[in-house]
Amino acid sequence: MDPSSDAPPPATLKSLLPASIYNLRTEANLGVIEPWFFKSLSVPGDIVEFGCFRGTMSLKFAWALRELGLADRKTVHAFDTFEGFQINDPGGGALGIGAYSDNENAFEHLTAWSHVLPIRPIKGDATQTWRQLTKPLSFVWLDLDMEVLMAPVFEGIMPLIQPDTIVGIDDVGRPETPTVKPWVEPLIEQGRLVQLAEDPGAFIRFFRVNKG
Repeated sequence: MDPSSDAPPPATLKSLLPASIYNLRTEANLGVIEPWFFKSLSVPGDIVEFGCFRGTMSLKFAWALRELGLADRKTVHAFDTFEGFQINDPGGGALGIGAYSDNENAFEHLTAWSHVLPIRPIKGDATQTWRQLTKPLSFVWLDLDMEVLMAPVFEGIMPLIQPDTIVGIDDVGRPETPTVKPWVEPLIEQGRLVQLAEDPGAFIRFFRVNKG
């Protein structure tokens, strides 16, 4: 008999979350992101999402942490202006002032959830508010859509990124976000980002960071 046959199946968000939470819409492709989130759980440190919009993905991650007994060891930090973009894309992308402003009082809802889940919504310009992070990070999700926002956040949190931290970047190569891929590719060429996986259809890539 295969001894692994009695092992419990690996955790999934669907198995851990109530349907009402699991079915909340996320803008990014959660099916692509979820396996990497679970891979990161063995790495000490917190989880951060930059550009969370309504925060539904961060909420799901925080719920999973609680169900897995990790709420006292990890926190999900959900960053957004919660008022939509404050600038137009300097690279001529489709997003500009006011985009993603229809967040349905997400900051208030996430704040309410923070009383029972390990989630911390952080409101404001992420190029400044990243400074509120003080602990090492195990999983980073960057979904800020513009190089002018991504670059300062990435460089700012660099001291908190560990060798095993998983960094996911959304919208790499998406026509509507033309400055993201030109920002990412030089980092790969320089050896600072080591690619782990790519899903071209979802415009998502995952990396580890090489600080050497």
